[in-house]
Amino acid sequence: KIRQELDAHRDHRGWLATVKKATSAGCALCATGWTGWSTDRTAEPFAYATYGVAAVEIELDVLTGELQISRADLMMDQGVPLNPAVDLGQAEGAFVMALGLFFSEEIRWADDGRQLTLGTWEYKIPAVHDIPLKL
Repeated sequence: KIRQELDAHRDHRGWLATVKKATSAGCALCATGWTGWSTDRTAEPFAYATYGVAAVEIELDVLTGELQISRADLMMDQGVPLNPAVDLGQAEGAFVMALGLFFSEEIRWADDGRQLTLGTWEYKIPAVHDIPLKL
């Protein structure tokens, strides 16, 4: 959706001009989502929800596609914590797992419907060079 928003405001002068033009037109250059319970509605929904937001600053080599996450800022509303250090670790750990999901995991399927990427040889957790320099 973000790409469609930007494409409608593409500026020949480059990325900054395109973003400026899109934001000036009131385009939201962010993505949001919500997940619920099973589609058949037989399972109970979660009894609670936490809310969070992340902003990430990256450096991208446009020639090689190499990406370095320079900084990530996370904000979570998790209610009143019993142990703030545990909550911090859970939020940061979940964020790093999501980085792994979006940047290094590939779910592949066989023609007969079997999932091919189930083992530890295919599952590549984020390493120290994959996480933000400042989190």
